[in-house]
Amino acid sequence: MRWCTERMTAIDLDLLERLQAIEEMAFAEAGMNPWFLVPFMRHGRIYVIRSDAGITAGLAEYMKNYEEDDLVYLFGVSVDPQYQGHGLGKQLLQESLKDIRRDGILKVELTVEPNNAVAMALYHDLGFEETEYRPDEYGPGQDRVAMELVLSRLKEDTNA
Repeated sequence: MRWCTERMTAIDLDLLERLQAIEEMAFAEAGMNPWFLVPFMRHGRIYVIRSDAGITAGLAEYMKNYEEDDLVYLFGVSVDPQYQGHGLGKQLLQESLKDIRRDGILKVELTVEPNNAVAMALYHDLGFEETEYRPDEYGPGQDRVAMELVLSRLKEDTNA
């Protein structure tokens, strides 16, 4: 099966339902729902990874930074658990980051839970560097590690 990444620009209710399901599997009650997904499609960026058979396996959401014109924030990335472990998250991020770079964006920032070893390894593999530890970012005990990627340093996998 072949997979490709595409930017979502049109509102599709069936797709919104699928994206919400993927988000719930990844983030439970903290996952995105249509009230957030639609504004991200219209005013931010949402990329999905789909198979040639029409299966949507994952998504990544980006928002622009008002303080720095050349910076975007990777709000979230998630892949349906049944499709994890096949490089789809990495492919989704590589292809979406290349698209963002073509728009003149120079840097991407994200935060990640310090204990999320899989995500941390993926981000390091792509070239993200840790910039700050943020204790209690989302409340008591909700620590985050801030990471940043200068897009000129994006590590690209020729097999993706």
